[in-house]
Amino acid sequence: MILGDKLYRLRKSKKLSQEQLALELQVSKTAIIKWEQNKAKPSVENILKICDFYETDFYSLLEDVSNITINNSHLKGQNYAGYFQNFTVNNNNSPELITQIQENQSKINGLFEQQSMLFESLLKQLQK
Repeated sequence: MILGDKLYRLRKSKKLSQEQLALELQVSKTAIIKWEQNKAKPSVENILKICDFYETDFYSLLEDVSNITINNSHLKGQNYAGYFQNFTVNNNNSPELITQIQENQSKINGLFEQQSMLFESLLKQLQK
């Protein structure tokens, strides 16, 4: 199955319009349309949002998808931000796309670090 087809089926199973899903994921309706028509693939950040929204793990979302490869790693229950090296997009896109994916992953890792620091700060304040 192609990722866009799987995304379409997931959306339909929740009886959502493309507009509703776009609002939930904080992306444009055009992005949803392109993903479902296999004209574009979601970024790593958006794949993680999709996993959260559909309450599934990264591996389950991408298993049996022919245009994404998971490299010998079952990611279920893991912190996905640390596992960027475990998948590749197989659509022969430009090096610029790969660079953008890596930059997005770095941003995600930074956000996880900031979140951890905020939680630690809040815990310290609560303990006072």
